[in-house]
Formats: sequence, structure tokens, C-alpha cells
Amino acid sequence: MGAGSHYMLAMTEEDILYTSLPLYHLAGGTVGVCQAAIFGNTMVIRSKFSASNFFKDCVKYRCTVSLFSLMVKLSADVYHNFFSLQVDQYI
Repeated sequence: MGAGSHYMLAMTEEDILYTSLPLYHLAGGTVGVCQAAIFGNTMVIRSKFSASNFFKDCVKYRCTVSLFSLMVKLSADVYHNFFSLQVDQYI
């Protein structure tokens, strides 16, 4: 499952995965941890989901893939616009 999502999203070693799912959850543990353990991706783990901190965390840790109820990879255009935001207004 972890490898399938890795290849489906065309993830690379440079991608940084953000998750707030508990690691005992199937997606958090199997799909999420697999990216770090098998493919060497950096994984940002938040202890509890916070809608108000989601984008702040993504900007702060430069996340390129998000894992919550589904996995989403930011496109190049979204990624560029996302990180060109005034970071200090979010952090």
C-alpha cells in the first residue's frame, strides 16, 4: 500500500510528507511511515490535526505531500505559489 501511493503520486526522495493521523491508523502507519522507512522521505508528524495550523505547518516544514483522509501532492504551480506566500504572516 505504501509503495503504491508512493508511485501513484510520483513521489521523490525530496518530498516531505505531512501527517496528523495516528501511527496506529492504517494510513498513518502503513502508508505514511512506509515513505520514511522504505523510500527515505522526511515525515512531519503532528500529534493532533489542527485546521488552523495545517498551512502554517506545511509552510514551516516545507511539506510537499499531505496525508490525512487522502494523500495529496502539490503541483508545481501550487507549490511555487504556496511557498512564495509571506511566511511570517502564517508563523
